[in-house]
Amino acid sequence: MQVRAGRVRGLDLHLTRLATNTRVMFGSELDVERVRGYLRRLVAGRASLSARVLVLSRSSGDEPVMVPEILVRTGPPHEHIADPIRLRSTRYERELPEVKHTGTFGLIHHSRQAVLAGYDDALFLDHIVDTSAKPPSGTSASSKATPWCGPKPPSCPASRTCC
Repeated sequence: MQVRAGRVRGLDLHLTRLATNTRVMFGSELDVERVRGYLRRLVAGRASLSARVLVLSRSSGDEPVMVPEILVRTGPPHEHIADPIRLRSTRYERELPEVKHTGTFGLIHHSRQAVLAGYDDALFLDHIVDTSAKPPSGTSASSKATPWCGPKPPSCPASRTCC
């Protein structure tokens, strides 16, 4: 979360997601007011910073209800980048994608490979977009988003967007 002027845009949405995902992952409730208190204490007197809230548990995975623990980490603020970036698309889908989690091995690996290949970062796709396909009834071709991702490799068919 980005803190600006001591505030986080959409804090309620962040906390709702954390509470929902705590129920999914650990079968228990998150003390949202405790999280707010930790954030308040860490933000006090600082105008801008980045804050990350992690919910974890040291309980055994075979327990039906696991006790959640809260870790809040802060760092320097991330500034908005106005310049366009070059993205290398790659097929990747993390486990349990509906829950934001710290399983980051694949994310870090693919991002690093993109940077080593001369791109700014990786764009994760769960499938390749076929731009030659007819759009579904009731939509137009212009409503289909096709990311630009740098030079097309020779192995990519002309009818596909590949990177």
